[in-house]
Amino acid sequence: MQKLLLFAITLMSVHCNFAQTLVASYPFNGNAIDATGNVANNGTVNGATSASDRFGNPNAAFNFDGIDDFIEGIADNLPSGDRTISLWFNADAGSIATNTPDVFSYGGGGCGSSLLMILNNVNNGKYQVSGHCNSNLNEYTYSALPENKWYNWVVTVNGTTIKMYVDGLL
Repeated sequence: MQKLLLFAITLMSVHCNFAQTLVASYPFNGNAIDATGNVANNGTVNGATSASDRFGNPNAAFNFDGIDDFIEGIADNLPSGDRTISLWFNADAGSIATNTPDVFSYGGGGCGSSLLMILNNVNNGKYQVSGHCNSNLNEYTYSALPENKWYNWVVTVNGTTIKMYVDGLL
């Protein structure tokens, strides 16, 4: 069974005056509750199981089977404009080569109204960030499959400019 572990998702809205507002934070303390206290952002865990995080802390990450496990929530309060998303993931060997992990996504509606963070979409060997219909597509080809260790993936959206950072590198 191939798994994807996900640890700590933080979502910030960045306003024109560069003030930063934490919109949602999911430290996965055995649940998918938004640590900012906004209960409307709480998620529901579907099939994923608690796991240890990158520091070995128990019940501080989630393990997804790569088939039908997911965390679901309402995205109404999550930003659709300028924003920053930061998360950690650790994929088992072979899981990225045989699957297309949708590591994080939210939104819906028309083209460009959502955000998708995908690995190896159609076996392209890339980190990929886009909206629906591949709007504002940003891709980065990895030299080796990002597996068997923790990776920090950060995405910033400023208008139609999307930047992604992997382990701190643009």
